Amino acid sequence: MSFNDMEYNFSENNSSTMKFSNNNMDCSILEHNMNNEIFIIKSKLEVKEEFKIESSTNVNGLMLGYNLFGYSEHKNINSGHHLRLSANESNMSIVNNEHNISSVSKGISNKIGIVVKKEFIEKNINDNMIKDLFLSSLEKESCDKLMFHKKTDPYMNLILNDIYKLSFDEPLNNISLQSKVLELLFLEFTSLSNDKKSIVNNIKLDDYDIEAIKKAKDILIQNMKNPPSILQLAKMVRINDFKLKIGFKEIFKITPYNLLLNYRLEYAKKLLIESHLSIGEIAQDIGYKYTASFSAAFIKKYGITPTSIMKTRKYYY
Repeated sequence: MSFNDMEYNFSENNSSTMKFSNNNMDCSILEHNMNNEIFIIKSKLEVKEEFKIESSTNVNGLMLGYNLFGYSEHKNINSGHHLRLSANESNMSIVNNEHNISSVSKGISNKIGIVVKKEFIEKNINDNMIKDLFLSSLEKESCDKLMFHKKTDPYMNLILNDIYKLSFDEPLNNISLQSKVLELLFLEFTSLSNDKKSIVNNIKLDDYDIEAIKKAKDILIQNMKNPPSILQLAKMVRINDFKLKIGFKEIFKITPYNLLLNYRLEYAKKLLIESHLSIGEIAQDIGYKYTASFSAAFIKKYGITPTSIMKTRKYYY
């Protein structure tokens, strides 16, 4: 990061400290590297007059910011997000390029930043919806997706204050530091997992996504006898499977499975009326291995048996 004419980069060593002063502020920044997958940054700013800081990062992962004390504003130049953070407020963003202009208010502000790299997400997040959202966003050349801006949970505040008080220079503190950071991440990811609606609302479809989803529909219908799985279908149209499912629901107002089921049964109904095929032959023709399974699905949709429909044929036998 750069603070005016100061350069700051993540250290390859376990931890590092940077302090500097100018006419406007005194600043202390401490950074700790956890296994090259999680970086913790603690900062204390004593600002004499309000001024702006321009900063940029090239991080492929998550950035979590926690304001423990004081007030600040951040505007991301890439995305246009404008955050106003008061004491005990936090935010999470998915980023692979970030360019901010931050306004620092007069007074003292204490902050904690946690950077979680893509490798940690791939290995440790089990909720596929969250993982897919993170990873699909990070595939873009320039990404800054705001996940939340909220009041920090009181219990999380206790953890954050413990982290802030721990010395990065004391080796015996490493176990405590790691356990507290991992607990904090667990709480944040669990909160996201429990709020599926906000995750779905963060999915935005571009023109490529829309065309891919329409192509996926055609593939399903053309291969209704032996359709690909969602994962196979996603690979065929080169789109994330999570985005495929969400986008399908948004565009067609139905899930891929239900769309295929409806098309199969509508086609079967047509064959029952117009063809000379038996019920078993029709069942196999639309991809059912067992006639009984086809009949059960047909009755559930239409409230009538296939045999009853077949009797409307002009030449029923």
